Amino acid sequence: MITYLHELLKLYRLAKENIEGFLEKLEDKGYRNILLYGAGEVAETILSVIRDRGASRLNIAGIIDDDEAKKNKKLLGYKIISRDDIEKYNHDAIVITSYTYEDDIRRRLGEVGYDGGRVVRFFW
Repeated sequence: MITYLHELLKLYRLAKENIEGFLEKLEDKGYRNILLYGAGEVAETILSVIRDRGASRLNIAGIIDDDEAKKNKKLLGYKIISRDDIEKYNHDAIVITSYTYEDDIRRRLGEVGYDGGRVVRFFW
C-alpha cells in the first residue's frame, strides 16, 4: 500500500509539472484570460494547479461544457457555461481539456463561428 501511494504521488507531481509548463507557455504567448472547454478531470486538475500557484498571470474566465447536467453549476468555484455563451466572457483563448472529444469540440466551435486560431490543445 505504501508503494502504491508513493507511485501515485510521483504521478501527481509529474502531472503537476506538465501542467505548470503548459500554463507557462500560455502566459508566454500573452494569454491572460482563458476559457477551458470540458468540465472533467483534466480541467479540475488544471484549476487545482492554478489555485496552488497562488499569484498567477492567468485568469480562468469560465468552463465550457456541452453536458446539460453540468451547465450553470460550478467546478472548483468556476462557472460552467454553454458554448452559446462564449462571447459573453472576456477571454484570449479557449483551451480544450478533453482528449476524447477534442475533434468534436473543434467542430462545435467552428459551428458557432469561433476563430480556430484562438483554440489551444492541452493534449498534443
